[in-house]
Amino acid sequence: MLFGSSITGYSGKTADQTMAAKIYSELSDTTNTRRYTSFVDDPIPTRDDNTGVSIDNYMKHIAGEDGDRISTYQTEAGSLPTGVNNFAVVVISNTDNTETTNLINRYIQLVTNTSNDYTTSSNYYNIAINTCKYSGGKFSVITDTDDPDYAPGLTFNNGVFALSGANADSGARKENTFTLIDVQFTDPFDSDHTDVAYHLYVPVYTVKQMTFSFSAAALTDTNSVTYQTPSVVSDYEAAMASNNRLHVDSLNTWVTQYIRFSYTAEDLNILLSAGNLKWNHNKYVTFNTQIASYKLPDDTYMVLVDPNGDSDKVYYASADDFEALPDSGETGYILGEAGWKIDLTNFTSDSGGTSFSVSSFNKMIAKEIEVETLESDTGGMYNELTFAEGHTVTDNEYSVYRIDNNGIKHYYEYVGGSGNINLSVSNSYVLNEDYYISMYVPKVDGYDSELYFYRIDSPSRLTGTKSAARTSNSPYNVLIADLYEQTTSYTLGNTQVQITDSNRHIEVNAETTIRLTNDTARSYLLDSGKPLYHAFDISLNCYGEDGSVVNEIAGYDATNSTAAYKIGNSSATACVVDKQSNYILVNTTNVMSNLLNASNYTLTVSADIDMVFSDIQAEFPEKLTSNPRVGVKVSATSNLAYDSTQLTHTSMTKPFAPNNYYYYRESANASILTYKAKRELDIYDTIGEESKNYSRLGVNGRTSNGTNNDRTAMLIDSEAVLNATAIEDETHATTRKIRFTLTLNKKTDTPQIANAAITKVEYVKVSDISNYLSGIDLKIGNTSLTKIGESTNDTYIYEMSIDPATDKIYSATIQYYVITGSGFTEYANYQVFLEAELIDGSGETIGNKPTDYLVYTNAKVYPTVIEQSKSNP
Repeated sequence: MLFGSSITGYSGKTADQTMAAKIYSELSDTTNTRRYTSFVDDPIPTRDDNTGVSIDNYMKHIAGEDGDRISTYQTEAGSLPTGVNNFAVVVISNTDNTETTNLINRYIQLVTNTSNDYTTSSNYYNIAINTCKYSGGKFSVITDTDDPDYAPGLTFNNGVFALSGANADSGARKENTFTLIDVQFTDPFDSDHTDVAYHLYVPVYTVKQMTFSFSAAALTDTNSVTYQTPSVVSDYEAAMASNNRLHVDSLNTWVTQYIRFSYTAEDLNILLSAGNLKWNHNKYVTFNTQIASYKLPDDTYMVLVDPNGDSDKVYYASADDFEALPDSGETGYILGEAGWKIDLTNFTSDSGGTSFSVSSFNKMIAKEIEVETLESDTGGMYNELTFAEGHTVTDNEYSVYRIDNNGIKHYYEYVGGSGNINLSVSNSYVLNEDYYISMYVPKVDGYDSELYFYRIDSPSRLTGTKSAARTSNSPYNVLIADLYEQTTSYTLGNTQVQITDSNRHIEVNAETTIRLTNDTARSYLLDSGKPLYHAFDISLNCYGEDGSVVNEIAGYDATNSTAAYKIGNSSATACVVDKQSNYILVNTTNVMSNLLNASNYTLTVSADIDMVFSDIQAEFPEKLTSNPRVGVKVSATSNLAYDSTQLTHTSMTKPFAPNNYYYYRESANASILTYKAKRELDIYDTIGEESKNYSRLGVNGRTSNGTNNDRTAMLIDSEAVLNATAIEDETHATTRKIRFTLTLNKKTDTPQIANAAITKVEYVKVSDISNYLSGIDLKIGNTSLTKIGESTNDTYIYEMSIDPATDKIYSATIQYYVITGSGFTEYANYQVFLEAELIDGSGETIGNKPTDYLVYTNAKVYPTVIEQSKSNP
């Protein structure tokens, strides 16, 4: 019942006019105190304040404010059913059972002027809980167990009152209900204590608290903006679902933490039913460390990517921008642990002017909202709004908006039951609110094998317009450290530096000793099952007479080259060699188990590789002077990485000592082919727009607007120069034809070993050039060469009859269109490979058949530039 008028000190508060507020207001009245001598106003510990608050605190809430409170049914339900007077209710809206129990117990003590503990077992009273439902002009207890609203929103077991969120009175399923606590006082003169002398009824309005689940994962590198289609499980999704909850990484490396807050359709539909979507919970995570020394360095650089809503947003911070975890006084943490509270609002845009802010629930689910139009003009929660064409809609002009399948926004006004539209999301929908925190952890001065070990976790409760309790938690552990020391040595088996037809190989004998420098890390590594990949990385730098340096590996003979690899005391076995354009990786192998089980955690790995070159002219420079630094110089590193794809740019690398061998060739009677794009740099390169620069060949399938043979295509204009000056005059005079052979290779991942996950990247010849290039035209001067009948789908051969050139130089222009855009899907790097030869009157090749190639990239590129601060490493 209500007191009937406003109570001094409670005007505008939820408990105004309630008898509980009236009684409490009279506790300090010296005239009337004698009437309330038994009630003891002990503090009630809460989830936010362990010292506790008075019951008066629960009576002075503002309508719509979050948290347990004392209020009235009309305030909480929004309206009263026909024929029902307003009445007081205890509002239970959180999942802290201790607070709930203490509040209800203290409320009963207040209104009964007793100090009894109504949660303990007693012969003099019993506790029963029922659901009351409005029907026929009044509220009645539901006795029919088949009624879908039968289950009450509150339970009482073993002295504990607990919110039953699934049965809450505020839920979308229930309407016009409240929960009734029936305190049944037994007849003290009844020895069996079964006769009920009187009832104390305590109306309770249960409010379903929002819930969320949390999960996290971490991966090497800055993969944060690589999104998969919904049907594809991303690497992050797989890591989150894995039972392995530890990521290990090295210093001076990017690592990306993937964090996810998930909300249910039930909670989102409750917000929709109240027109309350223009907000979101404050978001933060914790990096919990076991001891303070495990904290990351203060200048650890962080990048936050927020993909929620309609665009990606990027923000920046450093580790010293975040507060340490508190020792006490706040909830949601494991107190006493070291680490940080990673409050996302501490991230700012690159200019430092804009701080991160969460996207509203409306913005994140706008494309998922479904609309139901009712036949009648009432009964719906919304009416659709219309605005004049060209009008810019502001936030205060609507309650909710949705985006239809055509990308059009529709705006709605919340009218609370008097409209003709209902909005909802599918019952199976889950809102995944994802964030990526990419982090670069530096190796600071004085580093001494420390372990930076922390757990990515979330608070147990999120705050906002309505709080949310965490119901599921999958934290993730991260260990970042430099854990390995390498000692390297190598020799060159072939010290004959002049390369000839009979001496066309370079032999490298490499060895490294890997030592685990932190014994404590061994248990983490064992538990994680984390691999540790090793490979020897060999580079061949070509130093020319003109001082130029080229690191491209040309003329390599994969068929006749050999390699063997040895781990510890095992026998050497043939191994895989991954030859790329400018480096060679020798045997990518997981050595973690070998290292952790080796004596003193020290492991020796070696490899012998004999590189044979079929085209010595392409690889080795011609030595024309006595300059000792002309030739191909071998350099090597021993690389470790937790991800095999990172071996070529890992921070865990140890270089081998330099050598003074330069492999060269003497002048020989051989032709040389140079093939390149015609145009060089232009002014557009400074701004990246509409560049005419084809030397850096990039074909953009999104913006290319050229056509050829009714296909979207982009023209590439190139030139080839065959230099035959090394051929003797008499032989060159027999020239009657010139021939060019063109093939196309696509950059492709291929398995190194059958049925194995380890792959290498190589250029593979395409089977039909016409699927990729069109309008191919080779010319010398103004005359096009003829494509001869010996050509196949994967090899085009062009010929022209010519007279011997006086200067022995033959120049050709080559134009072709790269197919891209609509209908094209095979975006990759491509290698246009060209072979040239001079032919005599008998059809024989004069001298050699030199080759060269150019590479173009066919991709769809969105040229959005993200500026980085100067502090970004």
